[in-house]
Amino acid sequence: ILTAFRSATQCAPCWAKAWHTWALFNTAVMSHYTLRGSPAKAGHYVVAAVTGYFHSIACAAASKGVDDSLQ
Repeated sequence: ILTAFRSATQCAPCWAKAWHTWALFNTAVMSHYTLRGSPAKAGHYVVAAVTGYFHSIACAAASKGVDDSLQ
C-alpha cells in the first residue's frame, strides 16, 4: 500500500490529495509502531509524514489559495 501511495505522489507531484493520503498513511504507520513499543521503526516514517503534509498544503495553496487550504 505504501508503494502505491508513493507512486501517486511521483506520478502527480502537484496533487494535494495524493500527498495528504501519503502523509496520513505514514502517520498511521508511525502510530502503529509507537503503540507497539518500536519507536526506532516509527522514526523512519516521521520525515515522510511531515514532508507529505507540507507538499499537500503547498499543492492546495497553489490551486485554491492558502486561506482555503488551511481551513
